[in-house]
Formats: sequence, structure tokens, C-alpha cells
Amino acid sequence: MHIDIDFLKTEQGLDDETITELFTLYVEQLTEYINEIKNTDRNDQETIRKILHSIKGTSVSVGDTILPQLCEDISTSYKTGNIGLAERGLKSLMKLLLIVKTETMMKKYNLDTNENFTLNLYEYSDWQCHMFGSNGDGISWRPLKGKEPNWFWRKMQYLCFGNKWVKDNEK
Repeated sequence: MHIDIDFLKTEQGLDDETITELFTLYVEQLTEYINEIKNTDRNDQETIRKILHSIKGTSVSVGDTILPQLCEDISTSYKTGNIGLAERGLKSLMKLLLIVKTETMMKKYNLDTNENFTLNLYEYSDWQCHMFGSNGDGISWRPLKGKEPNWFWRKMQYLCFGNKWVKDNEK
């Protein structure tokens, strides 16, 4: 999401305090729209497209340059029957909102955004896969918790490709 502050100041004539208040209201409105999408049957594409159109309009009115295009892309995917792409777009939209809400809360409580701040959206597995060289000179990958392969697939990956799976406490 990108809010064009210059647009709000020059074209809309808003001061910094009003922009902050507007941004807070904008995030609250987006949250309501996202909740509407979550509560809408995925087969009701017309309702989802109407909500996306509302998000697009609200976003344009505050000078957002990213969300309107994302909403248009998702809506087009629904129109053309590419449901999988539309669903991935909706997930991206919801993740983007989570990030924006987090940043808004940080600003609201005067947390310095330059400080080290970690937002763990995912929990990673204790397992790590060393690919293309198991002695540390290859690529290492850690799956999400619960998404690591069972012992058979780990063994097959080792036999076929040389991928070595190591659990953290086995190092």
C-alpha cells in the first residue's frame, strides 16, 4: 500500500493531523471490507467484486496507488474465471492489510519503526533441508511447522537428490 501524502496535502489541502486521522479511518474501513469478504461465500463472486470495488474507491480517495490496482486485478481474475488467481489475490490483500494495521498500531503507540521489530507471521519447522551440498556450501531451506516431509520422503530426497534433512537438535 502506498499513500501519496503530497496528493493529500496539495490536491486535498489536508494537514498532517488530518492525514493521520484519515489514515486511521481508512485502515478501519479496510478492516470492515476484509471482514465482509471473509464472511462472504466464495461462490458469491458478484458480492466479492462489489466489496473490491468499494475498497478500490475508498483507496483512490485517500491517494492509495497500490490497492486499487490489486483490487482491479482480483476482480478481473474473477470475471475471467481464474478463481485460483483471485483467491491468491484475496490472501495477498488480507496479508497487506495485516502489515498496514501493524504499522498503524506502531505509530499510534509511538513505537520507533527504526528499532528492531519482528513480526512472526509463520512458525517454522525444527527441520531444515540442505540441498545441493549437505556440508553447508549449498542451499538450506526450512519449511513451515507441520509442512516438513515424513521420514520416507526425507530419505527419498536424500537418495535421489542428495538433499539432507536435519532436525535442529540433531546438529
